[in-house]
Amino acid sequence: MRGYCLILLVCLALSACSEAVPQQTPEWQGGLPTRLPTPTPTATPFAISAEAYYELGLERQRRGDLEAAERFFTWALEREPDFGRAHVSRGSLALAEGRLDEALQEAEAALEIEPLAKAYVLRGEVLRQRGRAGEALKSYERAVAMDPGLWDEVFSSRWETARADDAPETLERVAAEFAERQAEDPMRFYYQGWASFQAGDHEKAIDLLTRGVEASRGETALFWYLLGRAYIEIEAWEEAIVSLETARDMLQRQDTSLELHTELPVASLFGALGQAYLGAYRCGDAETMLAYAISVGASEAELGDDLERARICPTATPVSFATATPSGQ
Repeated sequence: MRGYCLILLVCLALSACSEAVPQQTPEWQGGLPTRLPTPTPTATPFAISAEAYYELGLERQRRGDLEAAERFFTWALEREPDFGRAHVSRGSLALAEGRLDEALQEAEAALEIEPLAKAYVLRGEVLRQRGRAGEALKSYERAVAMDPGLWDEVFSSRWETARADDAPETLERVAAEFAERQAEDPMRFYYQGWASFQAGDHEKAIDLLTRGVEASRGETALFWYLLGRAYIEIEAWEEAIVSLETARDMLQRQDTSLELHTELPVASLFGALGQAYLGAYRCGDAETMLAYAISVGASEAELGDDLERARICPTATPVSFATATPSGQ
């Protein structure tokens, strides 16, 4: 009996222990462990600003990568449609590639947003290339009035546009501006001399161009050529011949200064020289020079009559050249 009671006590003790200690489940039960779930992507704010795209475009433009530059300017405008400077920069790329319609659209788009001086410059360049000189001049003038720092950048365009517009008063004003700003530059005599020439004041033109010859120490074909042109206008034939022959010699020595004034330096020079020879009754020389000028691009409509006169001039009455205009101005 005592033995039975002892066994019963042991069983009760073991049962109590079993209830007090929870059962431990092995780690491998219920499946092997797995990696943490991949988080679901959530939308984040766009990090690159329109200004950043614009600066990247300018940097690519400086490198000469125009395709990438245009892409960045476009992205800038997609981020900020009212970004006027991006319109101007994209328009300048279009202008450089001859896409005038696009360039003008970009300039106008920029000006609708804000009156940017650079947008007026872009607009002026497009209008100048389209032959709308009067409108182009107004755009340039507006740009310089808004930002005087642009004067140097647009001077050449303003000058060429005034020449194309046949506007002597504008030429004189622009030339005077150059002389005031560049008082030590011999080129001031070119600008003022040609403005006087176009205004019909040939004596004043001769004075200014002679000073240009002196200031350049006689080493610039441009001054000699225009001086010869002015002498032709007053029918001072020998002076014209000396001036133009001097310019011809310099041109043959690779002087390129005439390119500033005309796209056809050789044709323009030889056409003027032919007229000077014709005025001095050097008929054979005149015929040679005029025929050569026409062969290298001078306008036959402008010089054809002179060439015919040169062929018959030993028996003809000389003709005044007061209104003659060789090709290329």
